[in-house]
Formats: sequence, structure tokens, C-alpha cells
Amino acid sequence: MAAELNELQTLLVEIGAFAAVVEDHEIFKISSLDPLIARARSLGVVVPALGTLDDLRNAVEKACGHAQGGATGSGAGSAPITARDILGNESGIPGDGP
Repeated sequence: MAAELNELQTLLVEIGAFAAVVEDHEIFKISSLDPLIARARSLGVVVPALGTLDDLRNAVEKACGHAQGGATGSGAGSAPITARDILGNESGIPGDGP
């Protein structure tokens, strides 16, 4: 279960990095999230068929929370892991400050 959590957290970091590039270059329409969606689905994440980048990030964050709950025994009382926990900032974008 810890390996799955690590893979989910790595994917979440990659999604955050991708989102930062999209924001930096002011890209408003992303042609395809298929590679990220396929990777998320291979890890068991339920991703909406026509989901946005935010939908994908939210789904992976939720899966991280479930995996973290399973890794610690009971999920009761444990807060889901968020982008802030992994990346250290509110927006979930690497290097974006606190």
C-alpha cells in the first residue's frame, strides 16, 4: 500500500508541475490529458471521462487520502493528503510559495 501511495503522490506532483507550466504559458485549452488520465486510472483512480486538469488533480488527491488511510491502518480520523502536504503551498504548484 505504501508503494501505491508513493506512486499516487508522484503523479500528484507531476500534475502540479504540468499545471504550473500551463499557467506560466497561459494555455487556456489543453488538447489532451490522456497520458495523465491513463496513468491515474492504472493506479485505480476514478477520473471523469471529460474531466479537466482540476478534476484530475482532485481525483488523485482523493485517492491519496484513501491510500494514506489504508497505509496507516484505519482511515478514521486521518486527514486526506493534499497538494499542500506534498508541495508545501496552497495552490499546489511547485515553487509558488506558501
